[in-house]
Amino acid sequence: MKQLFENIIKNHDRIFQISIVILFSFIIAFFVSDKTIHSFDFQKGSIWNYDDLYANFDFSLFKTDEEIEKNKKAIELFSDVYYEKDTLLKYRSLSNFELELKSAFRSQNKVSKYYDIGKLILFKIYNNGIIDLRELDQNKEIIYLISPEFEKFNSQNAKKINLSNFFTMDQAISTVKNEVNLYFNGNESLENFLIKSLDFDITYNSYYTNLILEKAFEKISIKKGLVKEGDLIIKKNQFIDAESFQKLDSYKKELSLYIHKKDYVIVFLGNFLLSFLLLTLCYIFLINFYKNLLISNANFLLIYFIILLFIGLSTLLSSFDDNLIFAIPFCVIPLTLRAFFDFKLSLFVHFFSIIIVAFLCQNSFLFFLLNFLGGLVAVISPQKIYTQSKLLFTIFRIVVVFLMVFFSISLLTSGSLNQIDFSIVIMLLLSGVLTFLTFPFIYVCEKVFSLVSDLSLLEYADTNTELLRRLAKDAPGTFHHSLQVSHLCESVAIEIGANPLLVRAGALYHDIGKLKNPNFFIENQSVGLNPHDDLSFDESAKVIIDHVLDGIELAKKYNLPDQLIDFIRTHHGDYLMQYFYKEYLKNFPENVDDKNFRYPGPKPFNKETTILMMCDSVEAASRSLKTIDVNSITELVDKVISSQFKHNQYDNSSLTFKEINQIKKALKLKLIDINHTRITYPDQ
Repeated sequence: MKQLFENIIKNHDRIFQISIVILFSFIIAFFVSDKTIHSFDFQKGSIWNYDDLYANFDFSLFKTDEEIEKNKKAIELFSDVYYEKDTLLKYRSLSNFELELKSAFRSQNKVSKYYDIGKLILFKIYNNGIIDLRELDQNKEIIYLISPEFEKFNSQNAKKINLSNFFTMDQAISTVKNEVNLYFNGNESLENFLIKSLDFDITYNSYYTNLILEKAFEKISIKKGLVKEGDLIIKKNQFIDAESFQKLDSYKKELSLYIHKKDYVIVFLGNFLLSFLLLTLCYIFLINFYKNLLISNANFLLIYFIILLFIGLSTLLSSFDDNLIFAIPFCVIPLTLRAFFDFKLSLFVHFFSIIIVAFLCQNSFLFFLLNFLGGLVAVISPQKIYTQSKLLFTIFRIVVVFLMVFFSISLLTSGSLNQIDFSIVIMLLLSGVLTFLTFPFIYVCEKVFSLVSDLSLLEYADTNTELLRRLAKDAPGTFHHSLQVSHLCESVAIEIGANPLLVRAGALYHDIGKLKNPNFFIENQSVGLNPHDDLSFDESAKVIIDHVLDGIELAKKYNLPDQLIDFIRTHHGDYLMQYFYKEYLKNFPENVDDKNFRYPGPKPFNKETTILMMCDSVEAASRSLKTIDVNSITELVDKVISSQFKHNQYDNSSLTFKEINQIKKALKLKLIDINHTRITYPDQ
């Protein structure tokens, strides 16, 4: 039992990661269990390349969107229409008429006389009502009039009225002219005043009409006809026209329901096993080729979180419309992952994501080809994407590939532009636009998983950051040393395929602990005074060693990410401080404990931190050379790296002997370039 617990503790990261694979497989299976995986794929206007297909159960044919739309228009044409009456409008019209009279006539008697007659005429018209009839309702004979006194609507609150009972505006104007002619034998001014005061008091009520329409639309049947069990659906090599496509589409929809009704557990189990297989293969790939990444669970969770996120999003959108899946910006996956990892891993995870999602898509082959080639174009550039302008050009290339692939596949399958589904083109363009979310998505991933992307490393490597400005001011010698080391590290990292941005940023911050006691380090001593003269050898060693711990503390104070703190922690490993140790040994040969003269460690554990240890030691040692030439630099580099190797400082690193030799060669060339001979300028 004790051995079992020890094994669990020892392999807790591996157990956690396998548990995540199983859990995510269950979640994906839950998401996609209402999406049956079919063994056939088809498009309207293409050729049916499979064997003759017969119905193995009775199923109904679904209406097309066009047929349902026709049903709706027919219902709308004959549906009840609702209008409402503004009972106060006649008083507003009368008031406007009165104002017109008062402005035109000074005689109060004339105003009163005209007002009384105008009131009779207006009220006579408005008692019937002037209707603002929609063109769509021109052929109707009956409408429903809603009374304003009812606060809540129901069909009993509306009165059924014949349209002939209302005035149109032309009829109302004609009535005014007739009435004025009757009372005054024609009076043009009075006619104009009354006509000007007229307005529609019966208007269309869209809310209540649409309310009734929606209820009627809900009763529309989405099915038509019936295909019996054993009936032929389509023959091999048959052209898929509109009718055949509708049969196939209906069969595919009903097949999902048929299988789920038959045994949901079997479908769930099948989806789980497929998801588990794909996620496990992805995990095995990581173990074999990216074992160092799995040291951090954050890296592992980021990869699997992105896969799960896009599968969940695909399932959600495809439940509304199958074509919406083409609008999802899957190219965000490789672009995001490449900000943290390399080209191969980014493309590989993208491949696994789209192959799972392809099972949810009706046009699975088209979907897979589009997104695989789009993802390849997204990360095929030798340089990573750090700026919005680069992202813009990358998205442009992705969209061009999308359109070329889509139109070429459409022409190959249908042989005609008339059969191309341009709604998919719109979705692909939308996908390109949404790919601009890459940078915000990278930022969110950084914060959620406590990782640092190459975009952030560019910011940290800026020497104008507060901490580096402080280092340049208070410890200028250390700052210059850090700059030199960062340039060396970057060159070496490029040479062996490590992350140059990460090691460059780490090198800039590796000695920030010297800010606590800058004058105790020789590169900052400018006046010839050495404070170590007043300390014992072990005290001096402690001050020097403590710059590692002081650096970690300062880095946490300035919220540097753990990935950069690792460079501070490991840049001396657990190496023995030779100078002070040997001096102490001369004076106290009997009482020596080398622990007081060792850095706290740990040793470098990846290529980048190991590169920093090498470059830091070589650059510092090169300053002590009395003669700088090819031979002295070669001897120095070999001596420093051999000493570190001899003292087992590279044990936890993944560097190979070939890479170590490449690093030595690159350091020698770089140091020779840095310390090149200059010409002697003549005296003036």
